[in-house]
Amino acid sequence: MAFQFLKSTASKRKRTPPFNYAKLFLFFFGINVIKSSKELKWLSQTLSLYFHCINTFVMLVVCCCISRFKSVFSSLALVTCIITFSAWYAIHARQKECIKLQTDLKSLSRKIRINGDDRKTIRCFMRWSVFNILLICLVPATASAVLIYNTDHRSTRCNECWFSINSRLGRSIYSFLLQFSRQMVNWGLTYGIGIFFSCCCLELDAIAKKLLDEVTSRNKDSISPPDLSTSRDNTKFNSFRMMVAEELGQDCFNVEPMHGRNHDSSTNRLKNDLQTASSNDNQNLLKPFQHFYHSLNEMFGKRFSRNSRPQPIHSGANPYRKCFRTKSNLHPLQSESCFQTRRNSFENESYFLKEQMLTQNKFIYNHKARRSLYRLVVKAVYKLENTMSLPILLVVCNGFNELYRSLTHSIFHFKIEAPPHLIVLAVFYMVGATTTFLSVVLCADRLLKTCTLLRKAIMDDDPELTCVLQELPEMLQDDLELLEDKDNISLTAWGMFDVNKGFLVHILASLISFSVVLGQIKI
Repeated sequence: MAFQFLKSTASKRKRTPPFNYAKLFLFFFGINVIKSSKELKWLSQTLSLYFHCINTFVMLVVCCCISRFKSVFSSLALVTCIITFSAWYAIHARQKECIKLQTDLKSLSRKIRINGDDRKTIRCFMRWSVFNILLICLVPATASAVLIYNTDHRSTRCNECWFSINSRLGRSIYSFLLQFSRQMVNWGLTYGIGIFFSCCCLELDAIAKKLLDEVTSRNKDSISPPDLSTSRDNTKFNSFRMMVAEELGQDCFNVEPMHGRNHDSSTNRLKNDLQTASSNDNQNLLKPFQHFYHSLNEMFGKRFSRNSRPQPIHSGANPYRKCFRTKSNLHPLQSESCFQTRRNSFENESYFLKEQMLTQNKFIYNHKARRSLYRLVVKAVYKLENTMSLPILLVVCNGFNELYRSLTHSIFHFKIEAPPHLIVLAVFYMVGATTTFLSVVLCADRLLKTCTLLRKAIMDDDPELTCVLQELPEMLQDDLELLEDKDNISLTAWGMFDVNKGFLVHILASLISFSVVLGQIKI
């Protein structure tokens, strides 16, 4: 069934997220996070029994070495086996949470439309992980077997068990199987948990980056306020100046009358003025335009509607002379043409204001959608932290123990002559633990940095003030949540410490202190 899952995953490579392959690393140790079926349950139970048998055998061998040879290395190996058992039960108890977390990631990636190009990092990481597992499990076991076969020992006893093997080939085969089992059990399980955690972090990172690109591109496309110091931008207020002049009884011909093409240009200028006024945060510039628009709407909104066309104005009488106090020395035809042009301009601007309100309401809806998607990303990070915090703590403890054991091996080999295969094993213990640390820490730190950038972009992505008066309490609540996310978004190891790049500095400092102390005493 596992191979059928691989085949179906390969056939749907473009649609299936690459972190599905990370499930197989856990499935080989009896942890079923793929899907619920009877066949897979039986297979996972069989693999879990196989894992327990191998780990129990390794613990028995280590206990024999401790009781017979009083080896410090064996005591550290026993601690590693105990931590491995604890990590297995910790991740096994969270199978349902892991499946639910993957379901949430899939639904979130569909909403933001994550494609194959956004998952290139996850694919490269998975290929590197497969190569790393084969390298760290097979190379030390093979190297130790070859070195044992080519090394002449006076004693035919195996150095890590209670029985003796007379055949040189038999000792090599036994050493290969023992070291491979140790690497797969003590390091492979913890590395599989780290791969699953890292793939979830990279998937969330791809989702957050997709949303971040959308928000930043939206902010770049926003309208910038024009420079009113130039002569071209000053002409935008001619239409307003003419309307205000006629309403106040001043001469309307101080500005050119709007006819034909000039009318369209003045209409566009008025639209730009309204956009500039609505996009400017200065209320002193916005209030006169709003007051003037409401005053015109009260005077002419009912008479000059778009559905009812007014009667033609004759030269003898002007029925709307009360509305505009023009000068008496103007020619009637000039007054009528100016009035009709002014009326058509007002109708166009009134219709434009309605369209502008609809456009701004759509912008607010998109802004809300982006904030809701950001909130889903934050909830996914919380769920990842709650699900994987304890297993990650055990992974870190296992890595610490392996690093201490490899350092103890190295310092011991400098003082006492030891078989060469132990040096190879010590080096690969250190390489495996370092790889696990780097995979977990760097992927988690990358996700946290992307979430920080996304939070800042969402805070800068504010709609215009004139269209959000009714939504102001909700927006203030969202802004407060964004400020709280600065301290709440984190990936921790069971709440004991944060998993980020700063944690690598603490690891390095503790290893240096341990090596200095260990070098001053006799082992």
